[in-house]
Amino acid sequence: MLRLGTWFNGALLAGLLALPFQALAYDQYGRWLEMSPSAIDSPSGYFDAVKDRPTGTGVRLTGGTFWYGTQLSLAQAEHLVIDFRNTFVLASFTHYVYDQDGQLIAQLHGGVTDPERGEYFLRHGQSLRLASGDYRILTRIDSPYFIAIPEPYLQTDAQYRQSIRVPMAITLVGLGIFLALGFYYIVMGLWRRSLGDTLYAGFIIGNLVFNSASHLVLRDLFGLTGFYLTSVPILFSNVAYVGFVMILLGISQKRSPRFFYLGIAAISLMMLFWPVAMLQPQWSLELARYGVGIFALYGLSCGIAQALQRNKVAYFYLVANVAFVIPAFFTISLRNINIADTFLIEHLGLISVGLEVLLLAQVMSYQVGLVYREREQRIREAQQAVSLARESVLAKERFLANMSHELRTPLNAIHGTVELLKSQPLELRFRRQLDTIHQSSKFLLYLINDILDLAKMSAGKMKLAKAPFDLDRMLQNVCDLYRSNNELKEVDLLIEVAPEVPSVVVGDESRLKQVLANLLSNAYKFTDEGCISIQVRFDAADHLYFAVVDSGVGIAPEHQDVIFDAFTQVDDSSVRRHGGAGLGLQICTRLVHMMGGELHVTSTPGEGSTFHFVLPMSTERPLAPGIQKSMAILYAPHWQRMAELARQDLISMDAHIVLMEELDDAELDSANVEHWLVFSRHYDSDILARLRATNGKVLWFLPESVVYDLPVMPGVEFEAAPYGRYHLRRWIGEPLNASEVLPITESLHNAHIVAVDDNPINLRVVTALLEKLGATVHGFDNASRAIDYIRQHSVDLILMDIQMPDLDGLQASERLRAQGFSQPIIAFTANVSMRDREACTASGMNDVLVKPVRMEQLRKTVQKWLVR
Repeated sequence: MLRLGTWFNGALLAGLLALPFQALAYDQYGRWLEMSPSAIDSPSGYFDAVKDRPTGTGVRLTGGTFWYGTQLSLAQAEHLVIDFRNTFVLASFTHYVYDQDGQLIAQLHGGVTDPERGEYFLRHGQSLRLASGDYRILTRIDSPYFIAIPEPYLQTDAQYRQSIRVPMAITLVGLGIFLALGFYYIVMGLWRRSLGDTLYAGFIIGNLVFNSASHLVLRDLFGLTGFYLTSVPILFSNVAYVGFVMILLGISQKRSPRFFYLGIAAISLMMLFWPVAMLQPQWSLELARYGVGIFALYGLSCGIAQALQRNKVAYFYLVANVAFVIPAFFTISLRNINIADTFLIEHLGLISVGLEVLLLAQVMSYQVGLVYREREQRIREAQQAVSLARESVLAKERFLANMSHELRTPLNAIHGTVELLKSQPLELRFRRQLDTIHQSSKFLLYLINDILDLAKMSAGKMKLAKAPFDLDRMLQNVCDLYRSNNELKEVDLLIEVAPEVPSVVVGDESRLKQVLANLLSNAYKFTDEGCISIQVRFDAADHLYFAVVDSGVGIAPEHQDVIFDAFTQVDDSSVRRHGGAGLGLQICTRLVHMMGGELHVTSTPGEGSTFHFVLPMSTERPLAPGIQKSMAILYAPHWQRMAELARQDLISMDAHIVLMEELDDAELDSANVEHWLVFSRHYDSDILARLRATNGKVLWFLPESVVYDLPVMPGVEFEAAPYGRYHLRRWIGEPLNASEVLPITESLHNAHIVAVDDNPINLRVVTALLEKLGATVHGFDNASRAIDYIRQHSVDLILMDIQMPDLDGLQASERLRAQGFSQPIIAFTANVSMRDREACTASGMNDVLVKPVRMEQLRKTVQKWLVR
């Protein structure tokens, strides 16, 4: 007959513990032993050492080393499994199995810190195959703490395997939920840059690591062991949870100062638990439980307070919090009850945390839904605002484009008329007055181009060119636009180009010129006296540094960022005093960025400003020397800084230089002077006579108003300041670009051209320009009459305006192509957008000339299509 009993105090507990074993074919007795590890000297003496030991009081939950003795009687051979009831968190254990003769026949070990994978996946169970007879098992248990009292028990292998199926499934499902949600919220936290998502992920990952280590997943799957894996993660999880609750419920210093500071205090206190748990691991469990109590109480208090304020998220959070607190409290209460089954202890906590994780995920989903619904509403409102703004911008751009068209049409007449007059023999003073008109019309064209370019850049349709161009000539042309301002404002303008910078570089000349022109215009607006300079030097290989420096009013630091915005001035007084639409710097910023640089400003109020940028620009050739070994004297009663720039350029050409501020008769008589450069604000005929007497060439820089009234003299050139290297190259006779020295000749001789423009002034101007180039021209102010003429006469080329009443240029072009006209048709228009150009091409036109057009540009375009 089978006997069943245990060595525990209390008949009730003995009876309860006997219930699971009533169907087993063996007898089992067990008791805790009062002994220390040093009481046993060798494995062979284990049994003798403990058989008469008194019964112990059990284990302390704060950890230590404990012994348990089991007496076993088998009526037949059995395949048994020994495991622990009540708890699964064991650092290490060893079972010593003795037969009835006291011989040690088996030694089985395991635990969370044991590196060897157990025979049963995710379990502490150890397999025993024993013949019939009596056996005694001595179990040593070492652990820094226990969740509950770990009592060894035995089952048959079949019963054991059956009993662990459901716990293993629950373990894997629970950990799978933790893993999936943890990974999801890590990704969401990084993607949305949400601290709430990140802290929630930390709470989940902490519980995942704790449960994975406790349930031997880390050991059996990855070979990771260490008791700290069961203590530190849960402490970290507690801290993350409090932070997460603060963000989830909107606990902030302004909205809920009391709960905010309580949360900070709770986080600080629980962070102090970390080093304590590392130094005193036996306290880990209690510290973790205190942390759970702190965050549960804090979360419950915050949830109730926020729910009273009708926070809908708080309602759902309270449900999740209660769903965790009740089973967690029940789990903690079971720790001292010896009858609690392992399944209950190990999975009730896992289930409670898993349930809260799932419910909190629903809370966060609800909160995110609220955020997204509010965001969608704001997006819809923003889209409506953007739509209105886009319509406003399009209306503004259409208005600007139309205004540009209306301005370009009369400007074309001015340009063309000036070029026609300049092609006639005129007195020098009239020619210089025409130059003033020409430069002013060019400046007006820059302003118009700024308006159009802003629209182009806003639409992303701006294109850059890359070709060799004369840097010196471009800088001189830019400065010529503003030289009349020098006398009005008592400002000196300088072109400071480092001698090593070549005269020809590769880039977009037009856009660079536009940037510098805008920066110079801005400098003149805010500089009433002093100096303005354009500076160019190498910044690095194939990179040029450009700067526009002024001595004006300067810009306060708080305004140095906003000045680059479109339609922005420092204040309204700037608009009233200096004028301008506020487009220039915005256009400069965008153009410089497109060309590969960044526009910067350094400024000090009252001292001036420097706008500077660096552009990648390859070079074509170095500056060619022109007057090697010759003598050049620079006479500079004024503008000494300008003279110094000329001296540096001449030195780079290997010339002998003398710089004097007063003329020395002895020097004049003895020196063999070949070149004189004079920098003076006043013209003096006596000084000129003395210089000419040396038989040297004279280049005299004067204010623009003085130059206009001076006569033409052989060997003498008068130039309006500022000095530029371009002037020096022209004066010493260095070959310039081919396009610069080509004369305008009658290169279109015998060409029969039809010009169509509804504006009579523009029609007369373009007709005169073409006739000047040698073409035979018939002009029409109506496209229908032009088509009738073309149908009856042989025509080599048509120059066609676009915007005309009745029949516009696009319709006229389509009609001509439909009638079989195959000769070139060139659009002659003030519309410069890419869309307009594409429309011209689609209608059958071959090329586009944009008003205002220069005679040389007209000649090249027409000649290009005639030679085909």
